[in-house]
Amino acid sequence: MLAATFIATSVTLTILAVSGSSTASVIDQFGGTVPAPAEAPAPASPLGNDLLP
Repeated sequence: MLAATFIATSVTLTILAVSGSSTASVIDQFGGTVPAPAEAPAPASPLGNDLLP
């Protein structure tokens, strides 16, 4: 009985949380901007043809 009550409560809270949420992201809600990811430099080429040291 306790498990059924727990499951019913979880489902109910999930439905309430989804109904109150919006489709916009958190950043959109606050009006912020996301910076573009910086270009990572290409890794240095290995010294030889072997993968093992």
